[in-house]
Amino acid sequence: MLALVFVATSAKASEFGNSWFTIEPYRLTYFLFGKPDAKVQFSGKMRFVSSVPVYFGYSQLTKWELFVASAPFRDVNYNPELFYRMFFEPPQLVKDGNPTPPHYLDFGIYSHESNGRDGFESRSWDKVYFRWVRGWRVGDRAAIIAQMQLNVPVRLDSGNPDLLWYRGIFEGEVAWVRFLDDTFDESELRFRIFSGGPSHVNLFAGGQELTLRLKPRAHTFLPTFVVQVFNGFGENLLDYKQERLAVRVGLGL
Repeated sequence: MLALVFVATSAKASEFGNSWFTIEPYRLTYFLFGKPDAKVQFSGKMRFVSSVPVYFGYSQLTKWELFVASAPFRDVNYNPELFYRMFFEPPQLVKDGNPTPPHYLDFGIYSHESNGRDGFESRSWDKVYFRWVRGWRVGDRAAIIAQMQLNVPVRLDSGNPDLLWYRGIFEGEVAWVRFLDDTFDESELRFRIFSGGPSHVNLFAGGQELTLRLKPRAHTFLPTFVVQVFNGFGENLLDYKQERLAVRVGLGL
């Protein structure tokens, strides 16, 4: 529901010329088929005052058991957040016809993640965070973009008191973007990892995710093709203790 409101707000604001309400990409958006379930993610961010880099972000992850008779949603995770972005390089700066790799620091003022259930299946936590992002140009257009995030939990739901053993307090990500620029409009290989274990910082005790995104070069619209492999714990909140290996393919933005 919040995702629909998010899109509707952007469309209405654009109608009146309020460009600062435009939804910008945040995390990846995709619809993936695979085993043991389908995985659907929507994510975007916006800021309400164009001159102030305070963003409202929203991500929604759905695990959908399409191959079960009634095709139920296994779990839906909602993640609204508010953060301030401090830029070290001017955003959207273009040099030699190519975008400058990003360099900024995000201060997560508040982030809530929940599966919206109650009772035994209730899962949620609140946190503040610090996220550093830095990119480096590789060749004419390709770039390497690294991201490190430290999560500071401020509340854990009684349904997941040991969540940090499987999600940890540290997240890292490395993306190689535009590496097939001669063939594809967009090409990206992204590796994400989060920690876990008793120390909450063991990079081998959480989860790992590898995502390949390719958008063909064409005169007409074609979607972005996505292949993703996940291994480990904590892919979604309800099943955060279950270790799994999942391979999925689908479409994205």
